[in-house]
Amino acid sequence: MTVVETKKYPGSVSVLRFSEKTRPSDIQLSQAAQLYAEVFGGYPWFEVSTCADCGQFFGPESSVVNPCTNCGGSLSAAYPEERVKEQISDLLERPGAALYLVESGNKIRGFAWGFMREVSELISTKFGDEDKKEFAPAIKQALSTNTVFYINEVGLDDKLRGKGMGKMLMTKLLDEANLLNLPVALSTRVDTVLTPICLRLGFKQIFGQEAILDKNGNVVLTENIIVGKRKKEPGQTFFVRD
Repeated sequence: MTVVETKKYPGSVSVLRFSEKTRPSDIQLSQAAQLYAEVFGGYPWFEVSTCADCGQFFGPESSVVNPCTNCGGSLSAAYPEERVKEQISDLLERPGAALYLVESGNKIRGFAWGFMREVSELISTKFGDEDKKEFAPAIKQALSTNTVFYINEVGLDDKLRGKGMGKMLMTKLLDEANLLNLPVALSTRVDTVLTPICLRLGFKQIFGQEAILDKNGNVVLTENIIVGKRKKEPGQTFFVRD
């Protein structure tokens, strides 16, 4: 574990960096996994439960004891703790991987991680055939290399939001990309807190409803559609910084 910095907010906030050689403890992994489920169970994702048969996500209005309203299959927790812990551990095996955890009051309050990915692999895993045909050329055209540093996840609990911590975590991951001399890519929804951060940090939006910053620094969605929208997830967008 490397303590990157300690900041003074309400209480002491430490930013911890992990990699293949410096792994988080089991307690830190458990807390990060629990926070992950909380973040993606809330706005704008509302991914509380999921159907094993069709992959549909459901929000807090659905119970895992209820059948899937899409196909009738069984629902289960969207992000069970042990599975998320395994995913975080596995990502640290990937080339160029870096994991940042925000700790306050001996509890994990934020997370961010990224790793190197081949552009072709990224496109293949993120998009179905129809979306791939529409968006792949624009993504490749916006990048100068066949490898990117992919920002996979960034999240904070409610108590640390609006304090600049999200931008700080993004900056840490951009520093990782700079050390690798790679462009950066990430996928998110246009209505998440990552969108204004990306716009302020000089990212280029590749597709979806165009997002811009107004004179007060707030995100405004224009009537312009960049390239197109994803068929099943029209709120999704994609950013790159070359």
